[in-house]
Formats: sequence, C-alpha cells, structure tokens
Amino acid sequence: MKELSVKVAFLLCLLSGQSCQTIVFLDIREMNLLEDRYIFHVKKKLKESRAGYHIKPLEFMKYSTDEKLCVFTHLQEYIKRTENIRLSNTKLLISFIKPHGPISTDTLARWIKLVLASAGIDTKRFTAHSTRAASSSHLAQRNFSITDIIDAVGWKSEHTFQKFYNRSQDSFNFGNSILETADIINTSNSSCNFDA
Repeated sequence: MKELSVKVAFLLCLLSGQSCQTIVFLDIREMNLLEDRYIFHVKKKLKESRAGYHIKPLEFMKYSTDEKLCVFTHLQEYIKRTENIRLSNTKLLISFIKPHGPISTDTLARWIKLVLASAGIDTKRFTAHSTRAASSSHLAQRNFSITDIIDAVGWKSEHTFQKFYNRSQDSFNFGNSILETADIINTSNSSCNFDA
C-alpha cells in the first residue's frame, strides 16, 4: 500500500505540474471517471487563484505505451484498494497508516522526496516542488507552447514561469505530453514499483 500510495502521489504531481497544496485538495466527490481519464475539479481556493481565475480541472489520462507510468491505471488500483479503509474521508490521498486520514502537504512532500531519493536524486538540492519545475521545463525545452503550459499549471504570466520554473498537437494534455516526450527510464529497479 505504501509503494502504491507514494507512486500515485508522485505521478499526480509530476503529470499535472501542480504543487503539493493542489494535489492534497483532490477529492473523490469532485472526480469524474471517463473511459480513458480521471478528471478532478479543485474547488478550494489555491495560491494560484485570483480574481476571475481558478485552476482548470486536472485530467489524468491513460498512457498505454507503458503501464508502469500510467497514472490512470495506478489511480484505479489506488481507489479500489482504499475504498474500504477511507470510511467517510473523501480526500483522494489518504495515509497508508491507521487511521487512514487525509494526508497533509508536508506528508505529500515527504512521499515525493522518497521517490526522488530512490531515483538517486539529491533531495537536499531538489525538493517535492521540483517536480513542478522539472515537468514544465521539460515541455518548454521541447518547444511545447508556453501559453499551453502556463494555462495548464495556472501561472499568471510567462514571467513567473521564466523566473522561477524554466530551468535550463491536437489536444494538449500536460501529463501525457511529459510521458510522450520523456526518455523512458527503466523503473523495474525502483523501490516504488507497483505492478497493477
């Protein structure tokens, strides 16, 4: 359960370009399941929220190329496995330790750092928030539209992206664009592996 929880959390952060604060607000009451995607509507006020703007729904699509990287498959399994332990708790991400309450932003950040550390990334230099910069910068460096990237992650302007995050198709989906353009890493040796 721990490995599945940590992997789902990491994929949600990386493939949405969102902060931990946003991901901990995901709620199964505000979730739609379609044939090939989960859609989450975030109703809570976020750091990025401002007059006339609130984050778009987050879509997590099937990724058939490699099921080990498919957030849709992992979410399905996670929701199924947590159904009987979540009781009245409606937050998507819950603790794998009893009493299985909703996790905090700090807990999610620790989970992300577990995955980074297991991949050999220096977690003194790179934090959980680094997933936001890594995924958005990855797409920008591969010439995806800056406007699409900014719109998907909810930044106010390109200036924010260039100053804080940019570290050197038919329908744009942030998460799938990352997976389709990333060099596939062999995850079979990862301690956060989950075979659905």
